[in-house]
Amino acid sequence: MQQNFKLKRSDWFFFAIVLLGILTFSRFYLLPTSEKLKVVNAFMANKMLIGKEPEGLLPIGWGIAIRMILGISFLAAQYLMLAKMFKKLKSSAPSDALHQNRGTLRWLFLFTTIITVFYLIIIVAHIFLIRFSIDLSGLIFFSFFFTILFISLYLLAKPSILYGLQGWLQEPAPGVVPAPATEPGPVDEKKPTLSIEQGMAYKYPLETGKNFNELINEYRVDYLSSLLKNSPEYDNYTLEGLAWEAGFNSRNSFLTSVKKKTGQTPSAFFGTKSAIQ
Repeated sequence: MQQNFKLKRSDWFFFAIVLLGILTFSRFYLLPTSEKLKVVNAFMANKMLIGKEPEGLLPIGWGIAIRMILGISFLAAQYLMLAKMFKKLKSSAPSDALHQNRGTLRWLFLFTTIITVFYLIIIVAHIFLIRFSIDLSGLIFFSFFFTILFISLYLLAKPSILYGLQGWLQEPAPGVVPAPATEPGPVDEKKPTLSIEQGMAYKYPLETGKNFNELINEYRVDYLSSLLKNSPEYDNYTLEGLAWEAGFNSRNSFLTSVKKKTGQTPSAFFGTKSAIQ
């Protein structure tokens, strides 16, 4: 959501957390294999040891407590960022990009909520293990499984989410003054905006009964054909990416337009591997 192209200084905080986690369990990592097996067998015999983490360098029970505090802090920060972005989008003018961005933010909110529920299950399971000696590892496993399954199916159904936010939504950096928009010049209403050749090209399809959307979609298909012919870097694009590049907003309109114009599926006509058939 921050639309950064490089790491900021504050981003190194995340690497520091991972490094500290590795150092905390360095004593266990450096043990011989036989000693590691003894630790694992001890955990299997007494599940209470899992919550205490005696093999780490931190005092007993501190490791999990710190991770829980960090997890809650990160989730709270995610909700705060989403709230700010939703507020910013409310003032945006209606457009296809706005519709895409709202869908992406709704997905991020849903994703954060799912992770929050899963995290709460882990916390409850840990409390039950430490205080009541009740092992809820099965609940954690199935929660993790269904979380991953739901995320995968949701992204499979709506792959456009993976394209991210459209347009630049961030405020300019302090001290940076955005360039003023250039005023359009006067328009001569008597002068045609199309050349004779362009007018004739539009005239025939309009007179033979094609509506505006069908006409535009045909030109989008021609545009993609020209793009793949003249720009080799687009050969590695998926059909989802090509459709988005040409301005198609849905799989169905892209599939229908290509079939209607070429008589072939997009994968057959463009020779590109994709999930669209």
